Amino acid sequence: MRLGGATWRQCAEVVGLSSGQNAMRAVRSVYGEVPEIDREEMRHLWRERTEVLWRQALKDVHQGKQGAMVAAVKLAGFAAYLDGLGAPQRIDVGVMHVLADLDALMREEGL
Repeated sequence: MRLGGATWRQCAEVVGLSSGQNAMRAVRSVYGEVPEIDREEMRHLWRERTEVLWRQALKDVHQGKQGAMVAAVKLAGFAAYLDGLGAPQRIDVGVMHVLADLDALMREEGL
């Protein structure tokens, strides 16, 4: 349930425990610790969630719902960030050979 996005409180309610803290304790007693969710599994889960939200946001944009465009843009930004599309790009520009060529040309011209 936690992997699916449920809170500890929601997990507790489903299994009949009185609090989210008790649910966490129960998991810890079975596994010895609260298991970490694999990062790649979490990325996959968020991609699926993002896709569902994107379809809804697009529908809302087409229906002209207030705030839908802002929500869609934020969601698109999150999706790009999730896949690393917003990472800074590095462009190497080689100017040393250009400067050397320019220096040689200037010497030829007596400058």
